[in-house]
Amino acid sequence: SHGDFGDLAASSPSLSGVAALTTGQQSLRHEDGTPELVTVGEATANLFRVLGVGMVEGPGFVDTDGVPMDGGDDRTGAVAAPRMAVISHALWMRMFGGRADVVGRTLALEGGTAVVAGVLPSVFEILAPADADLAPRPDVWLALRAALAGGQRVIAPFRVIGRLAPGATVADAERDVAALTADLRGRF
Repeated sequence: SHGDFGDLAASSPSLSGVAALTTGQQSLRHEDGTPELVTVGEATANLFRVLGVGMVEGPGFVDTDGVPMDGGDDRTGAVAAPRMAVISHALWMRMFGGRADVVGRTLALEGGTAVVAGVLPSVFEILAPADADLAPRPDVWLALRAALAGGQRVIAPFRVIGRLAPGATVADAERDVAALTADLRGRF
């Protein structure tokens, strides 16, 4: 849930960062009007920083890209700034011919428009178990606009990925997550 993610992000000393993500498909309209079905990821604005991935072009997401207006989220339409997108290297080449002026251009997606904030390296791939139901190479990543910290305790269709803190081990992280899970089960 959104609230569980917020608790994990705030109370896991073995993790230096955590990000939430999901993937699906949407229609993308090219500048000439041609539609293309693309894989779209939606993630907290810190995903690429948590993964240690830099952009080939542009800055990528900044923290404010994932901040909803007045505590709302995209489902309510309560957002003030344009939706920000990071695109795959493959989409950059296919749709924009690798042009350096891609940052700031607008994408027309099924769910609305988004402004390109960055381009991922060609080798970027999400490595996750098959049962995580995540596409490894989305064409477009959108900054998730939802209040996750202190959010509601309802089922959310997101996966969570984390980076170990310096000196921490996988066993440390597993222990922290197990303790948090037990605490949350006891309280909720």
